Amino acid sequence: MLFVSQIVMPKILEPDDGYEMPAMEIGALLNVTCRADGNPLPNVTWQKNSTGETFETKRGSQQLIRSLGEDDDFGIYTCIARNHLAKQEVSIKVIKG
Repeated sequence: MLFVSQIVMPKILEPDDGYEMPAMEIGALLNVTCRADGNPLPNVTWQKNSTGETFETKRGSQQLIRSLGEDDDFGIYTCIARNHLAKQEVSIKVIKG
């Protein structure tokens, strides 16, 4: 009997779209996870909306870890999960405290 894997579009499981991080200070370490599923497993990237800068994640880790060094490090970050079928995006808000 031959088993065929079901092909599934990406689905972001975490974080919720529109999530707002607790207020953070300059110099704080931003550590957020974008957990996504799909078949094939989607590639996950983060994009900082204010500058368009894109951050790749290591396959499997799906984490964005960076030091918040300047005012433009705060704002909206979008997690993008993509495989050859489609992509899904969710955004989080990082505010300065």
